[in-house]
Amino acid sequence: MIKFKGFEFYSGRRTTTGTPNSNTGYLSIAGKLVVFTNLVSLNSWIDAGEITSDMTGNCRASVNVKEARALHLGMSVADYNNMINCLEVSGI
Repeated sequence: MIKFKGFEFYSGRRTTTGTPNSNTGYLSIAGKLVVFTNLVSLNSWIDAGEITSDMTGNCRASVNVKEARALHLGMSVADYNNMINCLEVSGI
């Protein structure tokens, strides 16, 4: 099954959260990763996002696999892979 990924930024595109990765010192970006089964659902979810004053544009964006990992650099690779495997597909 092809999965399309979207990310909702909680507060700005550079706001970090959590504890630093013990190996790299990087932090994750504050937000939520959401998975969809089709592009139409992803696009409607993005369009329903809010325009925030502290960001340039929508608080939601489409992300590819590489971008999704870059948003979660505070996690170890094993923790990130476990999170991806546990994500439920949104039925929007």
